[in-house]
Amino acid sequence: MITELEREVLERIGEDETLPDNFTGEDEVRDAVVDALDEYCMLTRSLRKTLLIPLRGEVNVYVMGAEDTVIGVLGARLKGQKRRLEHVGLETLKRDDPLWLRTRGSPWRYSVLDFTKLLIYPCYGEDVEILEVDVIYVPDAYTEGEFVPEVRGAFQGLIVEGALAFLYLLVPNKLKYAVELYSNFLKRVGGKSEFNGSWVSYMNRIFRETTGK
Repeated sequence: MITELEREVLERIGEDETLPDNFTGEDEVRDAVVDALDEYCMLTRSLRKTLLIPLRGEVNVYVMGAEDTVIGVLGARLKGQKRRLEHVGLETLKRDDPLWLRTRGSPWRYSVLDFTKLLIYPCYGEDVEILEVDVIYVPDAYTEGEFVPEVRGAFQGLIVEGALAFLYLLVPNKLKYAVELYSNFLKRVGGKSEFNGSWVSYMNRIFRETTGK
């Protein structure tokens, strides 16, 4: 079973008589759609959710996004106390409290470690609270029958265009067209028009801008 987005991509490919027969299959189309969805989510930062993390006694660091990839943290708060935590850098924690690893009490600060882990300060001495963390995320690659992120109708054609750009990269004489599709995709999704044809350098820069790394 294929998704609506995959079906549209296959239809567009089928309409292009310049492509070699059977140059791609459903697996390649699905991978291309997943790549386009990933970039759409990274650039628009549109998928958001709240993680519920049980705080355990004597634990400072917690892993986020076991099912999806977290690309940004919007805030954190103690659910029971309905109190927000202050976001600070790890160096600030170390400077303000050289013995921060030994400090115990009700958390009032947090730091983000490489967008996969959250550090709270100080940590509780026992299991007493739930931490709510608002995050921006990119969904894991889906397979047949799994959840596909909902894309507003106005952007479905955009995702199809992005997927086509990745697929046309597989055709030696279609590189220029692939670059045109990809550049248009970027302009429409986030107003970014600085792409110059260097895929690796461009995506590295976008990753740094999005994640702060």
